[in-house]
Amino acid sequence: MSRARVLVLHPALGPLDYRVPAGMRVAPGSIVVVPIGPRQYAGVVWEAERLPTEEIGDNRLRNIMAVADAPPIPASVRRLVEWTADYYLSPPSAVLAMALRTSAAFESAPTITEYRATGQAPGRLTPQRAQALERIGERQGLVRELALAADVSDAVIRGLVKTGAIAGYTVMLRTPGRRDSVAPSRWSRSIRSRRCCRRSKATSSACARVPSRSIAKAWRCSAKPPRWFVKSWPVSIAAAATCPTPTG
Repeated sequence: MSRARVLVLHPALGPLDYRVPAGMRVAPGSIVVVPIGPRQYAGVVWEAERLPTEEIGDNRLRNIMAVADAPPIPASVRRLVEWTADYYLSPPSAVLAMALRTSAAFESAPTITEYRATGQAPGRLTPQRAQALERIGERQGLVRELALAADVSDAVIRGLVKTGAIAGYTVMLRTPGRRDSVAPSRWSRSIRSRRCCRRSKATSSACARVPSRSIAKAWRCSAKPPRWFVKSWPVSIAAAATCPTPTG
């Protein structure tokens, strides 16, 4: 019976022994997935003589669940993990986490389904469908993106998918968050507007209706706008909150 010592990515646990199922090949440095209770954790197979622990009977060992399709951790990195843990009096698993943060590091990238026209005409060509196919052209994207580009509803695009005029294709996301590249600026403005409403004691519903310049003019002329207002809003808007000093 083959057994392997695994350093699990769990700061509260030390090295644990697992059974290597028949047909599975592991070596020191192999990245594996092991069960701990009802959960699964990533770990690295280690030399048993370098990480001593209390051994248990073979009948109590649990099987290694899988071996990651990733290069093994080199021996030099494993020695560095041992030295760092000894020098800083830290658990080896906590130090290993800096080299292998999570099992997501070796899992396959997430995928999405994008759609594009196939060139096949739908059985029933309505004006909305004709407009969608004409404006989409060679474009490929999510249902919502194609609907916005064609200026039609999502239902029109989904209807074309059912007829075969538009087909879906699986796309791997190698750069997470690339489709949210426009969202941060939009959300930052929204969050800043809500923060302004809270500090000016305005209701959130009123904030959604009142434009930025109107919010600035809402300040009383007898009081200066607060410092946070001047710093967080454009100069033209902040200046609108300051009334000119009367002369004479």
